[in-house]
Amino acid sequence: MQLMPETARLRNVDNPFNPVQNIEGGVRHLKHLLATFDDLKLVLAAYNAGENACASTGACRRTPRRRTTSRQSSRTTAATAG
Repeated sequence: MQLMPETARLRNVDNPFNPVQNIEGGVRHLKHLLATFDDLKLVLAAYNAGENACASTGACRRTPRRRTTSRQSSRTTAATAG
């Protein structure tokens, strides 16, 4: 997983290049996002765009990158749903 430095600190990851710490920190972060946002699409968008981009309104700001991420998230959730 790719953890931004602040996210790594928030999720108690001392060395983001350590595979075990990285994955465990990423899972803790996803668990936090799942508890924060009820919609899996928002969780994935918040993971990508940053929690603050989605937190204030409950929806991520619409940017070209956000639209692309949303399409990719939709394909990913559809592929794993069945």
